[in-house]
Amino acid sequence: MTSTSSLGASSALSATHAAVFFTSFRARLATLEQQIQAASSPTQTPQLVQELADTRKALLDETALIPPRDREGHERLLRELSEKLAAKSRELTASASDNSTQTTSKTGSDAPQPKARFAFKRNPAKAPTPSATKSEPVGNVNGVQTNATTLAEPPTASSATPPSASSSDLRLENQSARILDLRKDANTRELLTIQIRSLSDCIVIVPPLQGSLMVHDCVRCLIVVGKCRQYRMHDTTDSTIVLNDCLTGATVENCHRILFASSLSAPSSDTPPTRFAVQDFDHVSSITESPHWRWLSYQDEQQSKDAQLQSAVSEILAPPSEAESESESAERLRPQVLAALQDRISMLFP
Repeated sequence: MTSTSSLGASSALSATHAAVFFTSFRARLATLEQQIQAASSPTQTPQLVQELADTRKALLDETALIPPRDREGHERLLRELSEKLAAKSRELTASASDNSTQTTSKTGSDAPQPKARFAFKRNPAKAPTPSATKSEPVGNVNGVQTNATTLAEPPTASSATPPSASSSDLRLENQSARILDLRKDANTRELLTIQIRSLSDCIVIVPPLQGSLMVHDCVRCLIVVGKCRQYRMHDTTDSTIVLNDCLTGATVENCHRILFASSLSAPSSDTPPTRFAVQDFDHVSSITESPHWRWLSYQDEQQSKDAQLQSAVSEILAPPSEAESESESAERLRPQVLAALQDRISMLFP
């Protein structure tokens, strides 16, 4: 039987440990708050998010050893820091966007233009009017002429974009209700960056990419990516993103009702689904799940619908062919696939 003196000694040690942890943890929170306040660039946000996650883990590791009242106080302060970090991230992103716009407006029309770079923006600028400069097409994707930098509808006031300064980038924008299979253009594999903007009801198939894929302002789309180093998405809703291989995971901001998956095939019972890191700048908490995205999952009670979805997707993702009949068949399946995924989104985001 444990003696009274032993219990007293144990209690004293626990109280001492709790007091030491209280002091060190509050100091850590204060330091993190100072770092958030001092942040001056959006590039500092990922490090702050990681530090917040590490701080939260430190609290979880000590949960059993500290009084409930202390724990509740620590958790409250962590929630407040999460909100401050989210607000700071939005502030820095907006500031960077404003500075970029001001710099561009001060540049003379005759001065050489800097290389266009993608950045998260709250209010994206309208597409510029067609430039007098022309570039020779080097491929055709689903009937859309492409050059090394631009993939868009035939020139109109709303869709045309001038070629960028670098042939290593491609912009895919202002498309609606179609399948865009970038595997059909061999030049796509040589690109470092692809920017996708303002798509609706589209299926986009991207082959393995050397660099980054940036997605902006899309709705009700399915984007399937063979491989990329970085995936960033902004202002996108009701869409499904499949990343077979992404080195740094996905980063999202101002996105809603998003499904992520590493494959559209249902995993076997012996092999759990592969998952990658998803960083949501509008939900930095690592304790609660983000309200903005979910993992795509298959359910036993929907086996028949799931099988139909997977069959249709497999046909669309089959190696590209020049046969017109196969393209027409895939296009007929597009509404079916998008509708099935939209049903899944509606179930997960009531």
